[in-house]
Amino acid sequence: MDYAITIYGKPDCTRCTALVRRCRRKGVRYRYRDVTQDPEARAEVEALGYTSLPVGVIGDDHFCGVHYDKIDALAAQASLSKAS
Repeated sequence: MDYAITIYGKPDCTRCTALVRRCRRKGVRYRYRDVTQDPEARAEVEALGYTSLPVGVIGDDHFCGVHYDKIDALAAQASLSKAS
C-alpha cells in the first residue's frame, strides 16, 4: 500500500491523535507506527533526532509536532492527481 505520510506516535498522545484525525478528515493515506510497541519505529524516530511525538515523515521530509499545513498540502496534491 502506498502511503503519503508515516506518523510515529504513541497511545494517549493528544497531538498524535490530532495529526491522525487531520489525515482522516482530509483523506490523506497514512501509516501509523506506535513507538511503544514497535522498537524499529522508535529507533527510526531517534535516528531522525527527535525525542518527542508525533513525528511525521513525507518522503525525505520529516517534522515533529502537529503541522496541519503539511497534511493540507498532501490533500491538495491528491486532489490535483485525481483531477488529472
